[in-house]
Amino acid sequence: MYVINDAEVCKDIFEKRSRIYSDKAHGIIMMVSELVGWDKSFGVMPYGDEWRTHRKMFNQHFRAGSILQYHPKMLKEALVLVDLIADTPDDFLRHIRYVSGTIILGIVYGAEIQSRDDPLLAAAEEAVHAFSEAASLDLTGSANPSVASSLLSSHNPTQDAPDMDKVIRKQELHTQTVLMLQNFVLAMITHPEAQRAAHEQLDLVLGHSRIPTFDDRESLPCITAIVREVLRWRPPAPLAMPHWSTADDTYDGYVIPAVSMMMGNAWYDQVASRDTSLTTDPRALLHDASRYPNPAAFAPSRFLAADGHLDPSVPDPAAAFGFGRRTCPGRHFALDAAWAAARRVQHREGGGRGGGRRRAVGGVFVGGREVGGSRVSVLRTSYKQLDL
Repeated sequence: MYVINDAEVCKDIFEKRSRIYSDKAHGIIMMVSELVGWDKSFGVMPYGDEWRTHRKMFNQHFRAGSILQYHPKMLKEALVLVDLIADTPDDFLRHIRYVSGTIILGIVYGAEIQSRDDPLLAAAEEAVHAFSEAASLDLTGSANPSVASSLLSSHNPTQDAPDMDKVIRKQELHTQTVLMLQNFVLAMITHPEAQRAAHEQLDLVLGHSRIPTFDDRESLPCITAIVREVLRWRPPAPLAMPHWSTADDTYDGYVIPAVSMMMGNAWYDQVASRDTSLTTDPRALLHDASRYPNPAAFAPSRFLAADGHLDPSVPDPAAAFGFGRRTCPGRHFALDAAWAAARRVQHREGGGRGGGRRRAVGGVFVGGREVGGSRVSVLRTSYKQLDL
C-alpha cells in the first residue's frame, strides 16, 4: 500500500498517469462491495468500458452546468431542514438524512417523499422500486421530471430497457451530502463566530427583504468560504476510496508493482503501520501548513482575500472528493446542496445569537461519521444550548 500526502505527487499519479491508476475494486474491497450490494455503485466499479458508460450517463445530469436545474429542489428542502431542526433539534441527524434523501430520490427518480417514515428512505433497495415506478409512469406520460425518466425517454424501451435499468440503478449519489451537512452543523456549534460573520454579510447584502438564492452566491463569499472550510476541516472521506495500479510502474525511484493499493491522504495527519512505529510525513493534503496555515483550526477566512472576496490563490479543497478520473462525480451536487442548506441556516437562525451557553465539543473525527453515538449525544446537547 502506498499513502500519498503530497498534492503534486497525487497529480502526477492520479491525473497524469490515470490510465494505470484509475482502477478501484480489488480483493477484500471487491468482496465486501458484492456482499453488501455496493457493487451496484459505479464508484467502486473496476476501471473499464462499463464504468465509462456509467460515468458518461451520470455526468450528463450531474456535471456543474447540469445541476442548475436542481437548485429549486435544494432550496425548497433546505427550508424544510431548518424548520425541522427548529422544531425538534434532538433529531437533527435524522432530519439531515431525511432531507438529503428527499432531494436525491426526488431528483433521480421523481419520487415524492411524504414523510420521514417513507419506505423509500428505509434502504437502498427501495430506490430500485422508485426506478420501476418511474419507468411505468413514464409510459402513461404522468412521470415526475427526473434523471431516470430523462434517461429512459432517450432510449428505445424494447431494445435498451434492461441495460438502462442496470445503469440507472447503479447511478447512486454518494453520502457526501449527508456527511457535509452533519459536519456543517458541527462547525456552527463549535465556532459560532463563523456563523455570526456569515449572518452579518447576509444582513448587509440582503437585509430582511427576502431569502437568499443561488443568484446571490457571488455576493455571499462568506458562506462559500464556510462550505469550503467545512470540506477541508472535516472531509467526508479522509482517505477516499483506494485506487489500484493495473500495470508495473516506477515513480521518483519507487517501484510500484501492478495491483498495488494507492491512497491519496486528504486529511489524516498520520498513517501508522500496525507492524512498525513509523508514520508518514504528517502533511495530509488538506492539513498541509504550506497550503493552509494553522490547518487544525476551523477558519473560513483563509479562503477570503483582504477585500472580503474569495481568494483564488488558496487551493480549493477538492482532494476531499478523490482524485483523477475517479473523483466523486457527485461533488458538484453535494457542494451546491450544502451551500443551499448553509445559507438558509444562516438566514433563519440569526448567526447563533441565542441566549444559550456555548459548550465545548470533544471526541475524535473518524471519516466524517459519528462513532459509538458519542458525537450524536454531544451535538444534541450543544445544539439546544445555542438555541438553534
